Amino acid sequence: MEHVVLTSINPFAKLEYQKRCFEQWKATGHTIRTVNSAQEKDLLLKSGFVSDDIVEIAISETGKDLFGKAVPRIMPLLEKAKTMNCDHYLITNSDIFPVTRKPVFNVLSSQSDAIALTRNECFNVACTNFLSDSPYRGGLDTFYFNRVGLASLLKELKNYKVSERMAFGIPGWDYFIGYFIWKAGGNIMDSHIFLHQSHPTTYSALTEFSYFSGVMSESQHFNGDTNQVAYQFAHLITEECEKNERASKVLKHISYAKPNLRFEPEGDIGMLSSIKATAQNLLSEVGIRKKFDTSLLAFLDSQRDTMNWVAAKSFRDSELEDLSLISKSFATLYVLLLLHSKEQPFRFSHNYPKGSLHGTALRQIIENTSGNERLGYLIDLFCSELIEHRIYNAELFKYFIWEAKSAQQIKLVMAVLSLLKNG
Repeated sequence: MEHVVLTSINPFAKLEYQKRCFEQWKATGHTIRTVNSAQEKDLLLKSGFVSDDIVEIAISETGKDLFGKAVPRIMPLLEKAKTMNCDHYLITNSDIFPVTRKPVFNVLSSQSDAIALTRNECFNVACTNFLSDSPYRGGLDTFYFNRVGLASLLKELKNYKVSERMAFGIPGWDYFIGYFIWKAGGNIMDSHIFLHQSHPTTYSALTEFSYFSGVMSESQHFNGDTNQVAYQFAHLITEECEKNERASKVLKHISYAKPNLRFEPEGDIGMLSSIKATAQNLLSEVGIRKKFDTSLLAFLDSQRDTMNWVAAKSFRDSELEDLSLISKSFATLYVLLLLHSKEQPFRFSHNYPKGSLHGTALRQIIENTSGNERLGYLIDLFCSELIEHRIYNAELFKYFIWEAKSAQQIKLVMAVLSLLKNG
């Protein structure tokens, strides 16, 4: 084979969406395989996959002994990939949806032997277009290698016993591989063409990363505890993506193709339309002449059961991009709170749970940022805690009131406060 895309479909959760992504890889000319244990293979075959789609692996090649579940480990997968004798390899998470006209390997190989790629976050893949641009730089979802890049990475990873802990579905391995790609002179860049439809994540995913952060600290490129190393590497991802912005744009311009999908709501369209109208009225009252198409309905529909600030940021930055950071953030937050206070007041707590990372996150923001960058991080912290964990930080909210300079910003901040007071 000239190339192969390797992933691992999880047959126990959101299978239909993963299957849609898998079929999209095929439809865009990619040869793709999912790597699974024998038990998972049987489940996938019953769900419409065919034998040629699946690479079966032994239980010893999974994380069964380490994590109690048979998720494919990355080192055996890379070894297996090498035996496929391809010119190009792509390792990707199973919920990545490619929006390309054809395989992108020639463009990627012209950049580097190995590349770690971010994902383009969206609230619904059907509502994206060429201008949809919301890269999520808190993680790495897709990795490209040519023959040289794959062999070099494998050789380096074999020097560290902890490499055997890397596995699909277990947090931390993306930073570890991304670090070695960067260390060897490879690229870290935004993909734009690899979409990820937002979904809730765990409150803290740093426990497993502690196994990898020690190795990264030894390099003297990073220092401090696990939380600090994670923050520093995330900052490095942002720096590298900004440095490689031109290459990312070239990849997008050459390869992009709009997905042939149509939004179909799962929730009560009457209720969603009512919230849309209320939100539209508020925006008009504060001087925002924005008319939403189906994008607002799709966003609301995606947030009916569980709110997610990463998805909200995607909506905010694509649909309200011309507004100030405070205006577009609090307009988005207002819409979410309206959705989840429609039938009963939005309940929240002022208290953080034991072991919360709030203090660590706040300290990193204060020590490493300033100006509008700091404001953005603080808004993200406040909003994610509020909508994902129902924790209201009154002190942070006072800060936003202080930072709201225009009448529009003040009205939107106070509109959110009004909804919260009813909780």
